[in-house]
Amino acid sequence: MVNVNNYDMEQEYISSIIGNSLPAKRLRHIIEQVAQSDAPILINGPSGTGKELVAAEIHKRSSRHHAELVKINCGAIPSELMESELFGHRKGSFTGAIDNQIGRFKQADKGSLFLDEIGEMSPALQVKLLRVLEDGRIRPIGAASEIETDARIISATNIDIDCAIEKGGLRADLFYRLGVVVIDVPTLKERAQDIGLLVEHFQKKHPKSRRFTLSIEAEKLLKSYDWPGNIRELRNFVERAQIFHSGEILDEFSASELIVQKPRKKPDNQPNQSAPTFKPFVQEEFNNIDMDEDAGEPVNLRELVEELEQQRIQQALNNCEGVIAEAARMLSLKRTTLVEKMRRYDLQIA
Repeated sequence: MVNVNNYDMEQEYISSIIGNSLPAKRLRHIIEQVAQSDAPILINGPSGTGKELVAAEIHKRSSRHHAELVKINCGAIPSELMESELFGHRKGSFTGAIDNQIGRFKQADKGSLFLDEIGEMSPALQVKLLRVLEDGRIRPIGAASEIETDARIISATNIDIDCAIEKGGLRADLFYRLGVVVIDVPTLKERAQDIGLLVEHFQKKHPKSRRFTLSIEAEKLLKSYDWPGNIRELRNFVERAQIFHSGEILDEFSASELIVQKPRKKPDNQPNQSAPTFKPFVQEEFNNIDMDEDAGEPVNLRELVEELEQQRIQQALNNCEGVIAEAARMLSLKRTTLVEKMRRYDLQIA
């Protein structure tokens, strides 16, 4: 446990980790410590807590800051393309390999490689990654020999690590190599004291005429809310408040109206509504279809359903910031099914 009770905030370095709460101070202190080492770091925490921001802060504070921080989302790239993305390939090594590609490991040479959603990596690729971590050498697809790489590995996941290892989704030996140091990022609920500062921080990029001020009652309300989407959800709240209440003092009632996912008590005979769902949106789409228009004319139901499916998939991807695993959960689909539908409709991650 890091002792942060005697920290002097004026002596702390300028950080992108905003807040005066004990969890925020502890997180900044741990970042400063681990940045001085080249040891692999595993950042663990729920979605929206700022794991990528922590990775960027570690790189910025390290001796490798002069080189690139290369980021790759292991859940956003199909498994069959992931090996080429990481290790590169030689021209002609497979269909579509029209040129040499160095891969993310080589791109991050002398710098840092951030592997987000590491729990989504396929078992076969986990074995190859483990080998790279052990000997520091990679073999691009189609290459006759291995090449050295010197990249500091920072990985992140929002999964329950112990459960993933037990179920075989994450290799234990890979975890021990990736997690020489494990950083647990606190939820926004755990650092509710920082909400006022975070609201101010998110508004700084906008002119003063678009900013709002929290009333005492509104700030108390925000601090009592669970924030299941964590800092990402708070940032979205701030954007909504700027749209509807720019230049105003935001009162408790207005703040409560801007919170999208209000906590609900689940009736005993009703399904769990705690997870986001698109069913209401789908129902609304069908309700908006004017069935009386061109009455008696043939309707291509397949095209209608496919158009609606494309819209819902794209919306899910946008809401989840391109994380396919999260979008699949929102849509109640298997990740492989969602990837196949994305290919079928040629949908891109924004």
